[in-house]
Order: sequence, then structure tokens, then C-alpha cells
Amino acid sequence: MNTPWKILSLVIVVSCGKREQELAQCQVSTQTSAALVRCLAVDKNWPAVRAAVEGQRRQQVLDSLARAEAALVAAAWIADSQQHRYEFSQCDAYEQPGRCLINSYGWPASRAQALDDSIWNLAPAKHAKAVERCQLSSSIEYCLTSSYGWPYERASAAGDSLRRSAFLKKGR
Repeated sequence: MNTPWKILSLVIVVSCGKREQELAQCQVSTQTSAALVRCLAVDKNWPAVRAAVEGQRRQQVLDSLARAEAALVAAAWIADSQQHRYEFSQCDAYEQPGRCLINSYGWPASRAQALDDSIWNLAPAKHAKAVERCQLSSSIEYCLTSSYGWPYERASAAGDSLRRSAFLKKGR
């Protein structure tokens, strides 16, 4: 390291107070605001109130960074909308296009599930009729999946809901 840089580094270190140095050390070595508070209060023997204040400041910074990252991800997703339409068109023939989009194109699970839910919600009368027809079978889930092509997760949820409803009616 060049001598001027050594001198500048030394000046910076000396000019910083002990508390600022400890804060900087803890910020570098921790990932969360709670861990920062713990580092300051336990490892550096800071008063709990002062450590909590620094933890709140750290949480505000982390929240701001998370919001900025989410905004960038959303903007990138919107920018790629034509690509996403193409990917959906390739998976549209599947009963669960969301699963296809996750496996084939690496879509985030939350976006794929939202798409599956949107498609599912387009036909509530059709689904109600399928449930009505399967209510008398010994296994509602089997009937819904085999006769109507329902995804198992949705058939299982419908079966659970119907059993819960029947149980509650009997209890009255």
C-alpha cells in the first residue's frame, strides 16, 4: 500500500470514535437488524437503548433496499412481458400451466401460482358442478382428479372443505 493511502487510512481510523468503529464492525459482520443489536449490546457492551436505536436505523436501511430491489424486479418482469406471453403460450395446453412455467422457464412460484389461480377463477360454475357431481362418491378427491382433471391440491382442498362443512352441520 502506498504511503499516502496508509496515512489517509490511519487518519480515518483515528478520526472515527470507538463507537463508530464498533458500529461499523457489527454492520459488516451481521445480516439483520436483530443481529446488529445483539452484536452491539452483547459483544461491544453498548447500552441496550443505544443498540436498539442503531438496530432500527439498520432495519430502515434494509427495508429501503428491499423495496428498491422489489421495484427493480417488478420493472424487469414488466419489461419482459412479451417473453412471458410466449412462455405462457407454450404451457397453455397443460392443466397446470404454472407448474410448466416454473419447470420449463424458471418462473417464480408466486407468479406461476397467481397465473394458475387467475385461470382457475375463470370457471367457478364449472368447478361447482364438478364438486356437486363428486359429492356422492367415496373419494371426492379421486373423482375430481380422475373425472374432471383437477389438480390434486385443489381437489384435496375441496374435499377437506366439504368434510369440514358436513362435520359442522352434524354438530348443530
